[in-house]
Amino acid sequence: MIAMQAQEGITMNDNDKERKVRATRAMLRRQHIAETARKLFVTKGFHGTGVAQIAADSDIKVGQIYRDFSSKEDIVAEIVQRHIGAKLDENGLCKASQERNPAAAREWLQRFLYNDAPDSNCSQDNCAMFAEINAEASRNERIAAIVRATDAHVRAAIATALEVMAPGPALAERRALLAHIIMSIGHGIWYRRIVAPDVSPIWLGDYSLKMIDREIEDLASSARHLQQQETSQKL
Repeated sequence: MIAMQAQEGITMNDNDKERKVRATRAMLRRQHIAETARKLFVTKGFHGTGVAQIAADSDIKVGQIYRDFSSKEDIVAEIVQRHIGAKLDENGLCKASQERNPAAAREWLQRFLYNDAPDSNCSQDNCAMFAEINAEASRNERIAAIVRATDAHVRAAIATALEVMAPGPALAERRALLAHIIMSIGHGIWYRRIVAPDVSPIWLGDYSLKMIDREIEDLASSARHLQQQETSQKL
């Protein structure tokens, strides 16, 4: 009996290991497909890139690609989610929010803006890819839904950072508007990198950050003023 139980334990451990190996392989394969598709979208455009071309360049069979992704649009969703997940640093934002730490929230926002605009990690290819995806969103409702969901997710993260720096329900509308402005500036810098590649994105990013910082300080000042009013009314 003991021997049988030991054997069953070994078999279960082997099965667990095999499942983990398969899961890792599947994850790496999806990453490879998404990265191959990303490069093709940049060079050939969304419509100029078919699943057959992705299969040829990735050395993964078409059937396997369709088992991993139900459509080309799902590959786009994977690309966007990986990009946003890599640069949002939601753990850092969550920590700043839980601790109600305005300085940490400001640092998070600045990191986000530099990753979004002037940092070298935002390559010309990434800018071209997102221009292509946004253009396709005007024609393809599935892509439009992906872009809108991503936009809402990122704006919510920015609004969370702003709420830590300038709290209070009375400022909710101003925070929401500023989040839209920050997104617009970041996207604008992306497009400037395509149409005006000689203009330094670092210069644009630094100048933009100074403008945004003034708006944040004005918002924070309003929050402090409202808090002082509430305190004096209680006395």
